[in-house]
Amino acid sequence: MILSVLIGCTAKKKERTDFTINGTLTGITDGKVLLQKREAGAFITVDSAIISQGKFTLKDSIAMPEMFYLSIADKPEMLQLFVEASDITVTAHADSLANARVSGSITHNLYADYQKQTGTFDHRSDSIYQILLRAKDKKDLIVIHLQDSMLEATDKEKIEFTKNFITTNKTSVVAPFLVIQNAYMLTLKDLQDFYAAIDTSLTASKYMVKMKERIGILAKVEPGQSAPDFSLNTPEGKPLSLSSFKGKWLLIDFWASWCGPCRAENPNVVAIYKDFHKKGLEILGVSFDKTKKDWLKAISDDKLTWNHVSDLQYWNNAAGKLYGINSIPSNVLVDKEGKIVAKNLTGEDLRKKMKEIFK
Repeated sequence: MILSVLIGCTAKKKERTDFTINGTLTGITDGKVLLQKREAGAFITVDSAIISQGKFTLKDSIAMPEMFYLSIADKPEMLQLFVEASDITVTAHADSLANARVSGSITHNLYADYQKQTGTFDHRSDSIYQILLRAKDKKDLIVIHLQDSMLEATDKEKIEFTKNFITTNKTSVVAPFLVIQNAYMLTLKDLQDFYAAIDTSLTASKYMVKMKERIGILAKVEPGQSAPDFSLNTPEGKPLSLSSFKGKWLLIDFWASWCGPCRAENPNVVAIYKDFHKKGLEILGVSFDKTKKDWLKAISDDKLTWNHVSDLQYWNNAAGKLYGINSIPSNVLVDKEGKIVAKNLTGEDLRKKMKEIFK
C-alpha cells in the first residue's frame, strides 16, 4: 500500500496532446467544415465536421503547436489557425472566415499579433505599388524611381521587424514558423543564427526540421561551392545538363512567364547577353512555368535567345529545389571550373560583375 502511494506521488502527469475546436458561424446553418494542413505543397484533411445550426466541433491530437487551415466546403476563404493541445473556440461569419475571432490558443494569439503589426507594412506597400503602377502607365521615371525606393525601404522595415519578432519570441513555435514563411528573404547566416537562437525545446518542431533542411541545401550552393549538376529538358524535349557548360561562364537564370518581376528584369538580362555572350558568357534559363505554351510565348515575346530548360513543375522544379530557390527572379553565376561565384545579381550589379569578369 505504501509502495503504491509512493509510485502515485512520483509518477509524472501525462501532458495533454488532444485538441478540440468548437466553432460558431453566422451566415450559414448547415454545410461542412474542413481542418487541413499543408504537406509537400498539398492540403491534407485532418478532420471534418458537419455544420449544424451554425455550429461544429473538430477533434484530433497534436504533439506540438502547428499551423492548420480551416475552411467551409465550397467556399474559397480559409482561416490560418495555429492549433495547440487545448480547447479552442472559433467565431466567424461564413463569408469572412479569415477574420474569425479565435480564443484558447496562445500560439495563435501570438501569430495574430504578428499579422496585425506587419499589416501596416503590407498596407503601405500596397499603396506605394498602386502609385507605382500609375507612374509606369504614364512613364513618369521620377515617380517610378521614388516609389521603387519607398517600396524597397518598406520591405526592409518589414524584414527587420520580422527578425526582431522571431528573436523576441524564440520560445514559441511561431518563431521557426515565421523563419520558414520568410525564408525567401533570409540569408544562410540568418537561418543559422535563428536555428542557434531558437529554444532547443522546439527542435522537434516540423518548422525547425524544415529550417535545418534549408540550411543544408543553401550551404551547398554558397559562393565557392561546386554548382550541383542537374539535367532538364529543352523546349524541344532534349535533356540539357548544367555540366555541359563547363569551361564557360554561366548564368543560371530562374524565372517564369507568370512572374512579373522576372519579366521586368528580362530586358536587362537580354542586354547583358548581347554585350557579353561573344566574350564568353552563356545563360541557362530555368523556368518555373506550368505549361509549355506560356513558357515558349514568354521566351519569344521577351526575345530570350539563350538556352532554356524546364520540367514544367511550377515551384516543384527539380533544379529550383536543388538550389533552394523559393522566390524568383533568382540567379546563380558559375565560373569556367563549375564553381559558384555569386548569386542574385540584377540590374547594374550584374553588369558591374560582367565587366569585372570580361575586362
